[in-house]
Amino acid sequence: MYFVGYFLFGLGTGLIGLFPNVLSTLALSAAFGVMSSTLYTVPFNLIAEYHRKEEIEKANGGKALNEGRGKGIDCAALTAMVQLAQILVGAGVGALVNLAGTVTVVMVASSAISLFGCCFVGFFVQYDP
Repeated sequence: MYFVGYFLFGLGTGLIGLFPNVLSTLALSAAFGVMSSTLYTVPFNLIAEYHRKEEIEKANGGKALNEGRGKGIDCAALTAMVQLAQILVGAGVGALVNLAGTVTVVMVASSAISLFGCCFVGFFVQYDP
């Protein structure tokens, strides 16, 4: 699901960057909403799943991997990282637009970075069998 969200987001932004017209932008705006919500909620779901597995391990008599950290700390850290990333991206995109002289570079850069993230998710994320 995370891979598909990244892939569709990268593909959609790339298409808008290559074919900038009102109809394609309007058609893909709804898809961007769904994709953005997926990309922002899946990490929180992964944190919940991690803690659920840890609780099951502890209930079965095993040793918990992390005794001092709870869901709240993990969610707060993830939220802080997302907010910091948005600030850094905003500053970077502003500089990129000034350098390129057009706002089309925002969509092209967004597409390229999203497709890079898609490759990262595909190659480096381990999934349970």
